[in-house]
Amino acid sequence: MIQAGSVLIGKYPPGSGKDRRIIIVTHPNQDKDGRVAGVYLSTILADLTVVLEPGSHPLISQRCSVVFEEAFITRSSHIILGIENRLIELHPDLIDPQILETILEGIYESAPAKVERFCTERT
Repeated sequence: MIQAGSVLIGKYPPGSGKDRRIIIVTHPNQDKDGRVAGVYLSTILADLTVVLEPGSHPLISQRCSVVFEEAFITRSSHIILGIENRLIELHPDLIDPQILETILEGIYESAPAKVERFCTERT
């Protein structure tokens, strides 16, 4: 269900009515605790490490940047629970593998050290 390239949509901040897009950048770790790393997208182009253009994914209709300073690690089971409770929506289309690779390169350049280490261990 959740895999590298999955795109999630959720309300952020909760109750605000504003959608936030999240890209999962690693597959769940099946032999441990199912953790994944993810990044947020923002239409405020504060971090120019990776900027996605309209049309690069069906959900991307305007320029947006990957917010590496807020990159995170979470359990895939938490995401699945959010989907089941309709707090998060899983988009049916994965992010293009080339774009995902560009985002991973940005993680190694701009994300917090713990996320960079996690992604390095996974590849």
